[in-house]
Amino acid sequence: MIGSVVGSIFGLPILCCCCFFFVKHLKYIFTGKNIRTNWIFVNVAPRRNIDKTENAYIFQLGTWVSRYHQYHEWHKQDYLLLSFDSLKLKVEGKGHDNVGTYTVSGIYSTETQRIGLIKTYQQGTGNPLENLGHSVVIQLLWNSKESQFEGIWSFKHRNIMERIILNLDAKD
Repeated sequence: MIGSVVGSIFGLPILCCCCFFFVKHLKYIFTGKNIRTNWIFVNVAPRRNIDKTENAYIFQLGTWVSRYHQYHEWHKQDYLLLSFDSLKLKVEGKGHDNVGTYTVSGIYSTETQRIGLIKTYQQGTGNPLENLGHSVVIQLLWNSKESQFEGIWSFKHRNIMERIILNLDAKD
């Protein structure tokens, strides 16, 4: 009898945790929505061994260029302008790619060297088959060996999650 009481006390919390993680996993499978929000991705991450002098270098106002993977191939985007607000740790920008014209807004952290963005397309621009006036979630992590941000982009309405690379244009 004591064993069943002890088992119930410890087993119930473990069962609840397993159910929570299972539901989160199912949510991603069926909705295509990122499990982590941009805020969690950027701010709740393990602290890495980071060269603090590198932080000022990687979050710069300027023209950036990115490549993204979709339909089994890499696409090169046109240039996009990004500005970083070092007081609010926010990033904003705009650009144009083969889908259409878009704006970008998000957050970043010098501590984790991560960026979380929402890219919103202006409907009626670019490719009418691809541009739905939709938003894309982009989550990036600094790769110091390659001197670039790398990560994923996702679009939940089509259950797409693919890779993306973002570099500061060398001309700036």
